[in-house]
Amino acid sequence: MRAPATATGALLIAALGVGLTSCAKTPPDSEEAPARARSAQDIRLYFRSRTPECGFAELGWVRGKRAYSSDPSSLKAAAFALGGDAVISVIGVYEMDSSGNERRIGYEGTAIRFTDPECTH
Repeated sequence: MRAPATATGALLIAALGVGLTSCAKTPPDSEEAPARARSAQDIRLYFRSRTPECGFAELGWVRGKRAYSSDPSSLKAAAFALGGDAVISVIGVYEMDSSGNERRIGYEGTAIRFTDPECTH
């Protein structure tokens, strides 16, 4: 049942025109785990040392990147494409512009899936 959501995630990534890098640690269970995040906007972000109260399984490292953007939507799209519910250990990705100023160009973290379908935080 994850195929439609994965296809939707892939279309969303293509539509956003994002640079996406991800590394799947373990594939999501296709039959046993229900889809909790219905869209990339449903993906929860946990910055730095904050962690969810629910138990979870790590799916893999994800990075969302758009030129000179502080919008985390590309990170959410990357996690959604892996079948995730949230991203933990989120940090900003920066680069220097031609004037020597540091600019955020995206975010990266670890995509996770909650182990209890009823727990979402």
